[in-house]
Amino acid sequence: AGYLDRVSQFVVLGAGWDTRAYGLAKRPGVRVFEVDAAETQSRKRAALEQASIDAAHVTFVTVDFNKEGWLDALLREGFDRSQPAFILWEGVTYYLNADAIHATLQTVGQKLAPGSAIAFDYLSAEIVDGSYRPPRYNSALATLRFYGEPLTFGVSTGAPARDVLSAFLAPHGLQLTEYEPYGIESGENQVHGGLALAKND
Repeated sequence: AGYLDRVSQFVVLGAGWDTRAYGLAKRPGVRVFEVDAAETQSRKRAALEQASIDAAHVTFVTVDFNKEGWLDALLREGFDRSQPAFILWEGVTYYLNADAIHATLQTVGQKLAPGSAIAFDYLSAEIVDGSYRPPRYNSALATLRFYGEPLTFGVSTGAPARDVLSAFLAPHGLQLTEYEPYGIESGENQVHGGLALAKND
């Protein structure tokens, strides 16, 4: 909410069924873009219409994150690269390949206007590769594999996790400004991932 007072563009990457475009982000002077796969967007737009929810202020942008550059897709739909933007990227990083992750972070850090920022969540790389497995994750990971959506990416949460994440972001031109870990870092316990906000200036 704080960043939406500073930018004129709000982009939801991998929007899925996120509804913030129709509440939090619906404000004068802010253009909203939802970026996602074609099938997901088609179902969501039909649901919005059926529920009589006004989506006239939202620009829907179709993209395959593992194969296409989302910035190019945004530019085709009127995104203004000279103006700062706030990028929301939740519930997505777990399922992408490393190249797609690095490309997205580098785009925000080096190709968007100064003052742009990205908020995203992530899981521990050690949970993803199985070298650290808190018991609570066993059934969830088995369910994801069953449905053909295994976890594919994480950022190491070796202590201190905040410093590791900050170092991961820096080469992309991003500065970690806010961080909220999942879990408590103590003794042999690692945090399980976290929420991050990073800016490019």
